[in-house]
Amino acid sequence: WYHDAPLDQTEHPTEKTTLLLRQHIGTSAIPCVQKGERVVRGQCVAEIPEGALGAPVHASIDGIVSEITEQSITVIRG
Repeated sequence: WYHDAPLDQTEHPTEKTTLLLRQHIGTSAIPCVQKGERVVRGQCVAEIPEGALGAPVHASIDGIVSEITEQSITVIRG
């Protein structure tokens, strides 16, 4: 019942993305960027405190940080 599933590298552009600061059962990441700051795809935008279990968060698009809440960081393309 195996089906061939070739990799599809088609890009699906988005104008806005919301990055959750809590990725799993660990600690929420702490933003290391500010509202209005320009970020690039792959840049770390939130880090885990030293000694804590969690996952750092990286920007998935180039853009500008439009909002930071306790739960998320929103980046708009720009």
